[in-house]
Amino acid sequence: MNTRPQPRAQRRLAGYIQADLITAFAVISLTLLPLGYGYVHHRRLVRNATTRAVVLELIDSEMEVLAAGEHRAFAEGSRAYPLRGLAVRDLPLGECTLVKSNLPDSRIHLTLAWTPTREGLLKPVQREITFQAQP
Repeated sequence: MNTRPQPRAQRRLAGYIQADLITAFAVISLTLLPLGYGYVHHRRLVRNATTRAVVLELIDSEMEVLAAGEHRAFAEGSRAYPLRGLAVRDLPLGECTLVKSNLPDSRIHLTLAWTPTREGLLKPVQREITFQAQP
């Protein structure tokens, strides 16, 4: 076994290598952490945009159905309105509300709004339409 002490130059070289390794790990950590955070943030933005697009499609399609004559099944006022479609099961929890108003000049105003239960993730979606009532 070699128990001879290492020369001073060798010990100094080992110290430099350790310092270089520590510096390299610090640089890698400082560059990878923001990249990882950016990736997670981007995923969240894409998921929220996709969810909002699905909600808009559902609200728009329901509004077309209501304007085509389904509104006659509802009295004037506000009520919960169930969204239909397979995409509803993938949406976050939320409430859809239909507000029907009969205007004095024989027009009907419909407002269909979806509001998420948890605030901050998504913004509410609302569609309004006013049309002439058919006899």
